[in-house]
Amino acid sequence: MKYKFSIVSIILLIPVFLSVCNRTSVDNKNKTPVAKAGDTYLYKNTLNNVINDNIPKADSTTMADNFIKTWVKQQLLFETAKNNLTDKEQDLKDKIADYRKKLLIHKYKEKFLSKNFDTTLKKKKLHEFYKKNTTEFKLQTPALKGLMIKLPKSAPDLAQIKRRYRSSRPEDSIFIENYCYEHVENYQDYTCGWFKIQKLRHLLPVKIKDENNFLKTRNYIQTSDSLYQYFVRIDDYKLKSEVAPFQMVKSNVKEILLNKEKLNLLNNLENKLYNKALESNKVKYFNR
Repeated sequence: MKYKFSIVSIILLIPVFLSVCNRTSVDNKNKTPVAKAGDTYLYKNTLNNVINDNIPKADSTTMADNFIKTWVKQQLLFETAKNNLTDKEQDLKDKIADYRKKLLIHKYKEKFLSKNFDTTLKKKKLHEFYKKNTTEFKLQTPALKGLMIKLPKSAPDLAQIKRRYRSSRPEDSIFIENYCYEHVENYQDYTCGWFKIQKLRHLLPVKIKDENNFLKTRNYIQTSDSLYQYFVRIDDYKLKSEVAPFQMVKSNVKEILLNKEKLNLLNNLENKLYNKALESNKVKYFNR
Protein backbone atom coordinates (compact mmCIF):
# COMPACT_ATOMS: atom_id res chain seq x y z
CA MET A 1 0.00 0.00 0.00
CA LYS A 2 1.30 3.43 -0.88
CA TYR A 3 1.70 5.86 1.99
CA LYS A 4 -0.05 9.22 1.91
CA PHE A 5 1.78 12.33 2.99
CA SER A 6 -1.36 13.34 4.93
CA ILE A 7 -0.62 10.67 7.53
CA VAL A 8 2.93 11.92 8.07
CA SER A 9 3.44 15.36 9.47
CA ILE A 10 6.81 17.00 8.90
CA ILE A 11 7.33 19.94 11.17
CA LEU A 12 10.48 22.02 10.88
CA LEU A 13 10.32 23.69 14.27
CA ILE A 14 13.47 25.79 14.13
CA PRO A 15 15.61 27.31 11.36
CA VAL A 16 18.16 24.55 11.99
CA PHE A 17 19.83 23.98 15.32
CA LEU A 18 21.84 27.20 15.22
CA SER A 19 18.80 29.27 16.22
CA VAL A 20 17.59 29.51 19.79
CA CYS A 21 14.17 28.08 20.51
CA ASN A 22 12.08 27.47 23.58
CA ARG A 23 12.17 24.13 25.32
CA THR A 24 9.21 21.83 24.76
CA SER A 25 8.00 18.69 26.50
CA VAL A 26 7.14 16.74 23.35
CA ASP A 27 8.87 13.61 24.63
CA ASN A 28 8.36 14.51 28.28
CA LYS A 29 12.10 15.06 28.66
CA ASN A 30 12.24 18.76 27.82
CA LYS A 31 14.22 18.17 24.63
CA THR A 32 13.98 20.62 21.74
CA PRO A 33 12.58 19.03 18.56
CA VAL A 34 13.70 20.20 15.12
CA ALA A 35 11.53 17.90 13.00
CA LYS A 36 8.78 15.33 13.24
CA ALA A 37 7.83 12.49 10.87
CA GLY A 38 4.84 10.41 11.91
CA ASP A 39 5.15 9.87 15.64
CA THR A 40 8.93 10.21 15.69
CA TYR A 41 10.83 13.36 16.59
CA LEU A 42 14.31 14.52 15.68
CA TYR A 43 15.87 16.55 18.48
CA LYS A 44 18.35 19.39 18.56
CA ASN A 45 20.87 17.46 20.65
CA THR A 46 21.10 14.87 17.86
CA LEU A 47 22.00 17.64 15.42
CA ASN A 48 24.57 19.01 17.86
CA ASN A 49 26.27 15.62 17.86
CA VAL A 50 26.35 15.51 14.06
CA ILE A 51 27.29 19.08 13.13
CA ASN A 52 30.78 20.30 14.07
CA ASP A 53 30.71 23.60 15.99
CA ASN A 54 33.96 24.71 14.36
CA ILE A 55 32.65 24.89 10.79
CA PRO A 56 31.34 28.19 9.35
CA LYS A 57 27.73 29.08 10.12
CA ALA A 58 26.62 28.96 6.46
CA ASP A 59 28.11 25.49 6.02
CA SER A 60 26.65 24.20 9.27
CA THR A 61 23.22 25.48 8.27
CA THR A 62 23.40 23.66 4.95
CA MET A 63 24.63 20.48 6.64
CA ALA A 64 21.86 20.66 9.21
CA ASP A 65 19.20 21.20 6.53
CA ASN A 66 20.49 18.22 4.56
CA PHE A 67 20.65 16.04 7.67
CA ILE A 68 17.08 16.91 8.66
CA LYS A 69 15.75 16.25 5.16
CA THR A 70 17.56 12.91 4.95
CA TRP A 71 16.29 11.93 8.40
CA VAL A 72 12.70 12.77 7.41
CA LYS A 73 12.94 10.71 4.22
CA GLN A 74 14.35 7.76 6.15
CA GLN A 75 11.52 7.96 8.64
CA LEU A 76 8.98 8.04 5.80
CA LEU A 77 10.54 4.93 4.31
CA PHE A 78 10.64 3.27 7.72
CA GLU A 79 6.94 3.96 8.34
CA THR A 80 6.08 2.66 4.88
CA ALA A 81 8.17 -0.47 5.41
CA LYS A 82 6.41 -1.24 8.71
CA ASN A 83 3.01 -0.79 7.07
CA ASN A 84 3.84 -3.04 4.12
CA LEU A 85 5.80 -5.89 5.73
CA THR A 86 4.32 -8.79 7.67
CA ASP A 87 5.29 -9.45 11.28
CA LYS A 88 7.43 -12.35 10.07
CA GLU A 89 9.19 -10.14 7.52
CA GLN A 90 9.83 -7.54 10.22
CA ASP A 91 11.38 -10.06 12.60
CA LEU A 92 15.08 -9.28 12.16
CA LYS A 93 16.40 -10.39 15.53
CA ASP A 94 18.49 -13.23 14.12
CA LYS A 95 19.86 -11.11 11.29
CA ILE A 96 20.68 -8.24 13.63
CA ALA A 97 22.41 -10.61 16.06
CA ASP A 98 24.40 -12.17 13.23
CA TYR A 99 25.34 -8.76 11.87
CA ARG A 100 26.44 -7.60 15.32
CA LYS A 101 28.56 -10.73 15.72
CA LYS A 102 30.28 -10.12 12.38
CA LEU A 103 30.91 -6.48 13.25
CA LEU A 104 32.47 -7.38 16.59
CA ILE A 105 34.66 -10.05 14.99
CA HIS A 106 35.76 -7.60 12.32
CA LYS A 107 36.53 -4.97 14.94
CA TYR A 108 38.56 -7.43 17.01
CA LYS A 109 40.51 -8.61 13.95
CA GLU A 110 41.44 -5.01 13.16
CA LYS A 111 42.61 -4.48 16.74
CA PHE A 112 44.55 -7.74 16.70
CA LEU A 113 46.27 -6.86 13.41
CA SER A 114 47.16 -3.37 14.60
CA LYS A 115 49.07 -4.92 17.49
CA ASN A 116 50.55 -8.01 15.82
CA PHE A 117 50.91 -7.37 12.09
CA ASP A 118 54.29 -6.23 10.80
CA THR A 119 53.98 -4.32 7.52
CA THR A 120 57.72 -4.33 6.77
CA LEU A 121 58.94 -6.72 4.10
CA LYS A 122 62.51 -7.41 3.07
CA LYS A 123 63.39 -6.55 -0.52
CA LYS A 124 64.70 -10.09 -1.03
CA LYS A 125 61.31 -11.54 -0.21
CA LEU A 126 59.61 -9.18 -2.67
CA HIS A 127 62.05 -10.19 -5.41
CA GLU A 128 61.59 -13.89 -4.71
CA PHE A 129 57.81 -13.64 -4.95
CA TYR A 130 58.07 -11.56 -8.13
CA LYS A 131 60.37 -14.11 -9.81
CA LYS A 132 58.15 -17.04 -8.86
CA ASN A 133 55.01 -15.33 -10.15
CA THR A 134 56.15 -13.45 -13.27
CA THR A 135 53.09 -14.63 -15.21
CA GLU A 136 50.96 -12.55 -12.84
CA PHE A 137 52.75 -9.35 -13.81
CA LYS A 138 52.38 -9.11 -17.56
CA LEU A 139 52.23 -5.64 -19.07
CA GLN A 140 48.88 -4.53 -20.46
CA THR A 141 50.63 -1.73 -22.33
CA PRO A 142 54.30 -1.13 -23.29
CA ALA A 143 56.67 0.49 -20.81
CA LEU A 144 59.93 2.32 -21.35
CA LYS A 145 62.89 4.10 -19.80
CA GLY A 146 64.29 7.33 -21.11
CA LEU A 147 64.07 11.08 -21.39
CA MET A 148 61.23 13.34 -22.58
CA ILE A 149 61.65 17.07 -23.21
CA LYS A 150 59.21 19.67 -24.50
CA LEU A 151 60.66 23.12 -25.17
CA PRO A 152 59.27 26.34 -26.67
CA LYS A 153 60.68 27.01 -30.11
CA SER A 154 61.82 30.35 -28.75
CA ALA A 155 64.06 28.69 -26.13
CA PRO A 156 67.72 29.70 -26.54
CA ASP A 157 70.51 27.43 -27.64
CA LEU A 158 68.32 24.54 -28.85
CA ALA A 159 71.30 23.20 -30.76
CA GLN A 160 72.85 22.17 -27.45
CA ILE A 161 69.77 20.13 -26.55
CA LYS A 162 69.68 18.53 -30.02
CA ARG A 163 73.24 17.39 -29.52
CA ARG A 164 73.16 16.41 -25.87
CA TYR A 165 69.74 14.74 -25.39
CA ARG A 166 71.02 11.61 -27.18
CA SER A 167 73.92 11.29 -24.75
CA SER A 168 73.85 9.49 -21.41
CA ARG A 169 77.14 10.98 -20.22
CA PRO A 170 76.85 12.55 -16.74
CA GLU A 171 78.01 15.99 -17.92
CA ASP A 172 75.36 16.07 -20.66
CA SER A 173 72.65 14.90 -18.25
CA ILE A 174 73.59 17.67 -15.81
CA PHE A 175 73.54 20.28 -18.58
CA ILE A 176 70.10 19.16 -19.80
CA GLU A 177 68.68 19.13 -16.26
CA ASN A 178 69.93 22.65 -15.49
CA TYR A 179 68.82 23.96 -18.87
CA CYS A 180 65.35 22.43 -18.59
CA TYR A 181 64.70 23.85 -15.13
CA GLU A 182 65.06 27.29 -16.67
CA HIS A 183 63.47 26.94 -20.11
CA VAL A 184 61.42 23.74 -20.19
CA GLU A 185 57.68 23.37 -20.78
CA ASN A 186 57.80 19.68 -19.90
CA TYR A 187 60.82 17.67 -18.71
CA GLN A 188 60.56 14.09 -17.50
CA ASP A 189 63.65 12.07 -16.67
CA TYR A 190 62.90 8.35 -16.47
CA THR A 191 66.45 7.15 -17.04
CA CYS A 192 66.35 5.34 -13.69
CA GLY A 193 62.70 4.35 -13.73
CA TRP A 194 59.95 3.08 -15.98
CA PHE A 195 56.81 4.71 -17.37
CA LYS A 196 53.91 3.59 -19.49
CA ILE A 197 53.80 4.58 -23.14
CA GLN A 198 50.65 6.65 -22.51
CA LYS A 199 52.88 9.41 -21.13
CA LEU A 200 54.72 9.50 -24.45
CA ARG A 201 51.44 9.56 -26.35
CA HIS A 202 50.29 12.56 -24.33
CA LEU A 203 53.53 14.42 -24.88
CA LEU A 204 54.14 14.00 -28.59
CA PRO A 205 52.08 15.76 -31.28
CA VAL A 206 52.34 12.66 -33.53
CA LYS A 207 50.08 9.61 -33.47
CA ILE A 208 51.49 6.25 -32.43
CA LYS A 209 49.53 3.60 -34.31
CA ASP A 210 51.54 0.48 -33.51
CA GLU A 211 53.13 0.88 -30.07
CA ASN A 212 55.33 -2.22 -30.23
CA ASN A 213 56.67 -1.39 -33.67
CA PHE A 214 57.18 2.24 -32.65
CA LEU A 215 59.45 1.21 -29.78
CA LYS A 216 61.33 -1.40 -31.80
CA THR A 217 62.26 1.04 -34.56
CA ARG A 218 63.18 4.20 -32.59
CA ASN A 219 65.81 5.11 -30.06
CA TYR A 220 65.51 8.87 -30.53
CA ILE A 221 62.57 11.06 -31.49
CA GLN A 222 62.81 14.70 -32.51
CA THR A 223 59.73 16.47 -33.78
CA SER A 224 57.87 19.76 -33.50
CA ASP A 225 54.57 21.55 -33.90
CA SER A 226 53.82 25.24 -34.35
CA LEU A 227 54.92 26.16 -30.83
CA TYR A 228 57.21 23.50 -29.40
CA GLN A 229 60.17 21.24 -30.04
CA TYR A 230 60.05 17.67 -28.68
CA PHE A 231 63.03 15.47 -27.82
CA VAL A 232 62.72 11.86 -26.66
CA ARG A 233 65.44 9.33 -25.92
CA ILE A 234 64.40 5.69 -25.38
CA ASP A 235 66.97 3.83 -23.30
CA ASP A 236 65.04 0.60 -22.80
CA TYR A 237 61.55 -0.77 -23.31
CA LYS A 238 59.23 -3.67 -22.56
CA LEU A 239 56.50 -4.62 -25.00
CA LYS A 240 52.89 -5.43 -24.24
CA SER A 241 52.43 -8.92 -22.71
CA GLU A 242 56.06 -9.04 -21.55
CA VAL A 243 56.81 -9.29 -17.84
CA ALA A 244 56.64 -5.89 -16.19
CA PRO A 245 59.89 -4.60 -14.63
CA PHE A 246 60.07 -5.16 -10.89
CA GLN A 247 60.21 -1.40 -10.26
CA MET A 248 56.80 -0.92 -11.87
CA VAL A 249 55.03 -3.63 -9.86
CA LYS A 250 56.92 -3.46 -6.57
CA SER A 251 53.99 -1.84 -4.73
CA ASN A 252 51.59 -4.47 -6.11
CA VAL A 253 53.93 -7.27 -5.06
CA LYS A 254 54.15 -5.81 -1.57
CA GLU A 255 50.36 -5.46 -1.28
CA ILE A 256 49.83 -9.07 -2.38
CA LEU A 257 52.39 -10.38 0.09
CA LEU A 258 51.01 -8.30 2.95
CA ASN A 259 47.49 -9.56 2.26
CA LYS A 260 48.77 -13.15 2.25
CA GLU A 261 50.60 -12.67 5.52
CA LYS A 262 47.58 -10.94 7.03
CA LEU A 263 45.35 -13.88 6.11
CA ASN A 264 47.91 -16.33 7.50
CA LEU A 265 48.08 -14.42 10.76
CA LEU A 266 44.28 -14.42 11.12
CA ASN A 267 44.05 -18.10 10.21
CA ASN A 268 46.66 -18.90 12.85
CA LEU A 269 44.65 -16.90 15.37
CA GLU A 270 41.48 -18.87 14.58
CA ASN A 271 43.29 -22.22 14.72
CA LYS A 272 44.98 -21.32 17.98
CA LEU A 273 41.66 -20.34 19.58
CA TYR A 274 40.02 -23.50 18.22
CA ASN A 275 42.72 -25.87 19.49
CA LYS A 276 42.83 -24.18 22.87
CA ALA A 277 39.04 -24.49 23.17
CA LEU A 278 39.22 -28.21 22.30
CA GLU A 279 41.88 -28.83 24.93
CA SER A 280 39.82 -27.07 27.61
CA ASN A 281 36.59 -28.84 26.55
CA LYS A 282 34.92 -25.57 25.63
CA VAL A 283 33.96 -27.15 22.30
CA LYS A 284 31.90 -30.33 21.95
CA TYR A 285 30.42 -32.09 18.93
CA PHE A 286 27.25 -34.15 19.18
CA ASN A 287 25.83 -36.91 17.02
CA ARG A 288 23.57 -35.70 14.26
